[in-house]
Amino acid sequence: MPKNAEISWSNFNSGGQTMDEVHAAFKYRKAEIRCLPAGLKICRLHAYSNIAPGTTEASIITSWWSPYDPYDWDAGIEERMKLAGHFGVTTRELSRIVMAVKEDWNSLAYLWVATLVSPINVFFGIVAGQARMSEGGVSKRGGGEASSGSKNLAGNNAQFFVPNFAFGDIRNSQFLPL
Repeated sequence: MPKNAEISWSNFNSGGQTMDEVHAAFKYRKAEIRCLPAGLKICRLHAYSNIAPGTTEASIITSWWSPYDPYDWDAGIEERMKLAGHFGVTTRELSRIVMAVKEDWNSLAYLWVATLVSPINVFFGIVAGQARMSEGGVSKRGGGEASSGSKNLAGNNAQFFVPNFAFGDIRNSQFLPL
């Protein structure tokens, strides 16, 4: 049986966020339960070049991830990198827009790539657009990333929300500079 076999869209551990905040992060407030297989590579935009000191196998880690390789309708991170090059922007800049990562949340300096150890149920859906900054927030944008000046981020990329995600659920972590 996969980890999180008991989750439903109305009953899951939202990991420090309210359930409403998690629902609102998905376009139309909808997501599907998917069982991701062991060995699947996932990735996320990350501010740091490594894991926090003191992290153990049982440490809970962020729930927000994306497919690394093509998955369902998502082309994967390598295609996003090519698309960014085509548009003449950095992967960091394009990712902020399509993943709707507020400027005051994360510098997006690194791509954290990891491999799932065993099957796990997750929520899969489309990133909802949102404000570029939280009210009163301070931007963490890094070098090579411009702000378009728009008040909103479009979203529309694929995302996974993984309830109860622990460091022991992944292996082969890599932190690639963006």
